[in-house]
Amino acid sequence: MHRAAAYVLRFLDNICRKKEGQVLERSILTSDELRRAEEALWKAAQGEMFPDEIAVLIKTQGPPEQRHQIVERSSDIYTKWPFLDERGILRSRGRIGAAPYAPTEAKFPVILPNQHLITFLIVDWFHRRYRHAHRETIFNEIRQRFEIPKLRRLLDKVVSKCTWCRIVKASPTPPAMAPLPEMRLKAFVQPFTFTGLDYFGPVLVKVVKVKMVIHRNA
Repeated sequence: MHRAAAYVLRFLDNICRKKEGQVLERSILTSDELRRAEEALWKAAQGEMFPDEIAVLIKTQGPPEQRHQIVERSSDIYTKWPFLDERGILRSRGRIGAAPYAPTEAKFPVILPNQHLITFLIVDWFHRRYRHAHRETIFNEIRQRFEIPKLRRLLDKVVSKCTWCRIVKASPTPPAMAPLPEMRLKAFVQPFTFTGLDYFGPVLVKVVKVKMVIHRNA
């Protein structure tokens, strides 16, 4: 989906280039095109699930340092302290905004809805990228870029639909034992009255023919 969105955006850009008589872009996808496609997918998911919040925050769109509007208390992202950045992406503010060593995505992670297909695919991508690791490992890696409400529940859903994880974590089911024959259930008999022998097969048997010669004395 990421690369498909990048090609769609390139197609739209090439239409504008063709209209203006410029050279069309036909090379492999660049990092800038992939970044634009990723941001377009984020905004598509946010626009579908948080339209009211975006309508409130768009009035104060800008960097996190400025004063922003506050969303309704009934919103699922009210506690995330959201704001709309310069590119129109819904982000969360935290207490490490002044940390000089932390990247911008870690200080102001992107807010994504937990019930959207794009969010599910992003979490699934992290799950596969880190080799189906423990849930807390994937949770930590996702939180460095995204702020997703009820992320652990969504991560459990992703793991439950992963075929590889279902095969590896499956428990073997022992076969049911056959009922005992009647002779094995006899009462008041001596031990080993009825015995049986189990062996693995096939058993190869070689039949040797021996010729017997009888000498008679004359």
